[in-house]
Amino acid sequence: MPRRVLFDTSVVVAGLRLRASRTGIRYSADGLARWKRGQVHGVVGPPLLDEYDDALRRQGPDVPDEARERLRATIDDRTVTEHFAVEPPPHVRVSKDPGDDHLFALVRASDPDFLCTNDVEGLLELHVYRDTVIVAPAVLHGYAVVEELVEGAVAADAARSSGGALS
Repeated sequence: MPRRVLFDTSVVVAGLRLRASRTGIRYSADGLARWKRGQVHGVVGPPLLDEYDDALRRQGPDVPDEARERLRATIDDRTVTEHFAVEPPPHVRVSKDPGDDHLFALVRASDPDFLCTNDVEGLLELHVYRDTVIVAPAVLHGYAVVEELVEGAVAADAARSSGGALS
Protein backbone atom coordinates (compact mmCIF):
# COMPACT_ATOMS: atom_id res chain seq x y z
CA MET A 1 0.00 0.00 0.00
CA PRO A 2 1.43 3.41 -0.91
CA ARG A 3 2.65 5.56 1.95
CA ARG A 4 0.83 8.80 2.64
CA VAL A 5 3.08 11.85 2.35
CA LEU A 6 2.48 15.50 3.13
CA PHE A 7 4.92 17.41 0.89
CA ASP A 8 5.98 20.75 2.35
CA THR A 9 6.03 23.66 -0.08
CA SER A 10 9.85 23.67 -0.06
CA VAL A 11 9.84 20.20 -1.64
CA VAL A 12 7.22 21.08 -4.24
CA VAL A 13 9.07 24.21 -5.35
CA ALA A 14 12.45 22.46 -5.45
CA GLY A 15 11.00 19.50 -7.32
CA LEU A 16 9.48 21.68 -10.04
CA ARG A 17 12.42 24.03 -10.63
CA LEU A 18 14.06 23.86 -14.05
CA ARG A 19 17.59 23.63 -12.74
CA ALA A 20 17.57 20.25 -11.01
CA SER A 21 21.32 19.88 -10.68
CA ARG A 22 21.64 19.89 -6.90
CA THR A 23 21.07 16.58 -5.12
CA GLY A 24 18.33 17.95 -2.83
CA ILE A 25 16.41 19.23 -5.82
CA ARG A 26 16.70 15.86 -7.60
CA TYR A 27 15.32 14.04 -4.55
CA SER A 28 12.47 16.56 -4.30
CA ALA A 29 11.65 15.92 -7.97
CA ASP A 30 11.77 12.16 -7.29
CA GLY A 31 9.22 12.51 -4.49
CA LEU A 32 6.84 14.41 -6.75
CA ALA A 33 7.34 11.83 -9.52
CA ARG A 34 6.44 9.04 -7.06
CA TRP A 35 3.30 10.97 -6.18
CA LYS A 36 2.40 11.37 -9.85
CA ARG A 37 2.91 7.62 -10.49
CA GLY A 38 0.76 6.75 -7.47
CA GLN A 39 3.67 5.21 -5.55
CA VAL A 40 2.88 7.54 -2.65
CA HIS A 41 -0.37 9.27 -1.80
CA GLY A 42 -0.08 13.03 -1.39
CA VAL A 43 -1.97 14.62 1.48
CA VAL A 44 -2.97 18.26 1.07
CA GLY A 45 -5.49 20.74 2.39
CA PRO A 46 -6.73 24.17 1.32
CA PRO A 47 -4.11 26.26 3.19
CA LEU A 48 -1.31 24.11 1.77
CA LEU A 49 -2.67 24.36 -1.77
CA ASP A 50 -2.75 28.15 -1.42
CA GLU A 51 0.83 28.10 -0.17
CA TYR A 52 1.91 25.92 -3.14
CA ASP A 53 0.26 28.35 -5.57
CA ASP A 54 1.79 31.46 -3.96
CA ALA A 55 5.29 29.97 -3.78
CA LEU A 56 5.22 28.71 -7.36
CA ARG A 57 3.97 32.06 -8.64
CA ARG A 58 6.93 33.79 -6.94
CA GLN A 59 9.40 31.45 -8.71
CA GLY A 60 8.70 33.06 -12.08
CA PRO A 61 10.48 31.44 -15.03
CA ASP A 62 12.29 28.87 -12.85
CA VAL A 63 8.99 26.98 -12.62
CA PRO A 64 7.30 26.94 -16.02
CA ASP A 65 3.52 27.01 -16.39
CA GLU A 66 3.56 23.39 -17.63
CA ALA A 67 5.14 22.29 -14.33
CA ARG A 68 2.43 24.08 -12.36
CA GLU A 69 -0.22 22.38 -14.51
CA ARG A 70 1.39 18.96 -13.99
CA LEU A 71 1.39 19.53 -10.23
CA ARG A 72 -2.27 20.53 -10.27
CA ALA A 73 -3.12 17.43 -12.34
CA THR A 74 -1.16 15.26 -9.90
CA ILE A 75 -3.03 16.79 -6.98
CA ASP A 76 -6.35 16.26 -8.72
CA ASP A 77 -5.54 12.65 -9.76
CA ARG A 78 -3.40 11.30 -6.96
CA THR A 79 -4.38 12.94 -3.70
CA VAL A 80 -5.83 11.16 -0.73
CA THR A 81 -9.24 12.61 -1.40
CA GLU A 82 -10.73 11.98 2.00
CA HIS A 83 -8.16 14.41 3.40
CA PHE A 84 -8.12 16.86 0.52
CA ALA A 85 -10.67 19.24 1.97
CA VAL A 86 -9.63 18.89 5.60
CA GLU A 87 -9.64 22.22 7.35
CA PRO A 88 -6.91 22.21 9.98
CA PRO A 89 -8.10 22.49 13.55
CA PRO A 90 -7.34 25.86 15.17
CA HIS A 91 -4.64 26.53 17.76
CA VAL A 92 -2.03 23.98 16.74
CA ARG A 93 1.31 25.42 17.88
CA VAL A 94 4.27 23.11 17.27
CA SER A 95 6.92 24.76 15.12
CA LYS A 96 9.30 27.62 15.85
CA ASP A 97 7.81 29.20 12.72
CA PRO A 98 4.10 29.92 13.19
CA GLY A 99 3.81 29.82 9.39
CA ASP A 100 4.40 26.06 9.54
CA ASP A 101 1.69 25.32 12.09
CA HIS A 102 -0.91 24.67 9.37
CA LEU A 103 1.23 21.66 8.36
CA PHE A 104 0.94 20.19 11.85
CA ALA A 105 -2.78 20.87 11.89
CA LEU A 106 -3.03 18.96 8.61
CA VAL A 107 -0.92 16.14 10.09
CA ARG A 108 -3.34 15.98 13.02
CA ALA A 109 -6.33 15.88 10.71
CA SER A 110 -4.97 13.38 8.16
CA ASP A 111 -2.32 11.23 9.91
CA PRO A 112 0.18 10.86 7.02
CA ASP A 113 3.14 8.48 7.30
CA PHE A 114 5.65 11.21 6.39
CA LEU A 115 5.97 14.98 6.32
CA CYS A 116 8.60 15.59 3.63
CA THR A 117 10.45 18.92 3.88
CA ASN A 118 13.69 20.72 3.06
CA ASP A 119 13.34 22.92 6.17
CA VAL A 120 16.55 21.91 7.98
CA GLU A 121 16.44 24.56 10.71
CA GLY A 122 12.80 24.14 11.58
CA LEU A 123 10.70 21.16 10.67
CA LEU A 124 13.43 18.52 10.30
CA GLU A 125 14.69 19.27 13.83
CA LEU A 126 11.45 17.81 15.19
CA HIS A 127 11.97 14.33 13.62
CA VAL A 128 8.46 13.10 14.52
CA TYR A 129 5.11 14.67 15.26
CA ARG A 130 2.53 12.27 16.58
CA ASP A 131 3.09 9.17 14.42
CA THR A 132 4.25 11.14 11.36
CA VAL A 133 7.97 10.94 10.60
CA ILE A 134 9.47 14.23 9.38
CA VAL A 135 12.03 13.53 6.66
CA ALA A 136 14.11 15.22 3.98
CA PRO A 137 13.42 14.20 0.37
CA ALA A 138 16.63 12.12 0.25
CA VAL A 139 15.46 10.08 3.26
CA LEU A 140 12.03 9.56 1.70
CA HIS A 141 13.78 8.42 -1.49
CA GLY A 142 15.98 5.98 0.46
CA TYR A 143 13.01 4.61 2.35
CA ALA A 144 11.11 4.08 -0.91
CA VAL A 145 14.06 2.28 -2.51
CA VAL A 146 14.46 -0.04 0.50
CA GLU A 147 10.71 -0.71 0.54
CA GLU A 148 10.80 -1.58 -3.19
CA LEU A 149 13.75 -3.94 -2.63
CA VAL A 150 11.97 -5.69 0.25
CA GLU A 151 8.75 -6.02 -1.77
CA GLY A 152 10.77 -7.45 -4.69
CA ALA A 153 12.53 -9.94 -2.42
CA VAL A 154 9.23 -11.03 -0.83
CA ALA A 155 7.65 -11.48 -4.28
CA ALA A 156 10.65 -13.46 -5.52
CA ASP A 157 10.57 -15.65 -2.41
CA ALA A 158 6.84 -16.25 -2.86
CA ALA A 159 7.38 -17.17 -6.52
CA ARG A 160 10.13 -19.62 -5.57
CA SER A 161 7.97 -21.10 -2.82
CA SER A 162 4.94 -21.56 -5.07
CA GLY A 163 7.13 -22.95 -7.85
CA GLY A 164 8.68 -25.45 -5.46
CA ALA A 165 5.27 -26.50 -4.12
CA LEU A 166 4.02 -27.21 -7.63
CA SER A 167 6.94 -29.43 -8.59
